[in-house]
Amino acid sequence: MSAGEAAELRARWEAEYPVIPGTKDLGNGRERTRPDTSSDRVRRVAWDELKDLEATIALRQLLPKSMKDDFRVDPFGNVVSIRAEKRWSVCGFQVDHIFPWARGGLTEPNNLMALHWHANQHVKNDAILNANEVHPENGMPLEDRMLVGLSVEQLRGLTEMRDRMPSRSNQRRFEAQLQHLLWTPCVGLPNLSWPQRQGAKPFMRTLEPGMPCLNALHELEMAARADLFGTQ
Repeated sequence: MSAGEAAELRARWEAEYPVIPGTKDLGNGRERTRPDTSSDRVRRVAWDELKDLEATIALRQLLPKSMKDDFRVDPFGNVVSIRAEKRWSVCGFQVDHIFPWARGGLTEPNNLMALHWHANQHVKNDAILNANEVHPENGMPLEDRMLVGLSVEQLRGLTEMRDRMPSRSNQRRFEAQLQHLLWTPCVGLPNLSWPQRQGAKPFMRTLEPGMPCLNALHELEMAARADLFGTQ
């Protein structure tokens, strides 16, 4: 499909499935109110769906046994964890509609997916995912803009650092430290996720695996503790 044909298809989808005005108060025409998708049950179902994704299967083969069940990959390549805080953590995820609720999508299992929380809240919004719309200012397609979190390569680089520790006790301490950095909320996380300039990758995606990535996470945590982001 050429770029022109893709643009024409996106325009047709936008016309056929517009964002419905007043959904917050009036519903989307198929459901009266927007159901909650943040319950533990819904999150567990969406988490289980990630297990069969090719990227998750590949990731599990790379991780040490003690970490295999803690991390998976969302459909856009962001590493997520069921044990991470839902928002403001490096590996947090939310459950949202594949076909947007505001365009008439139903809240049922086959229309729900787990997505990195930042990609879901600040990039996806009510976009039609299959349309892969291009940002009018930076020219990046939606699927590229959804890559905001930790990558498989970055996580593997961190686990390789763990594996090089001289003793099991050192490995356990490093793993506990890593879990803290990836699972607990950190108010500065969006600063690692937003693109640094028009058309650029989010800063998180520019970090080399291993020590550069670990240092950035440590600096982020220290900045949050010092309240450099002005939240306290």
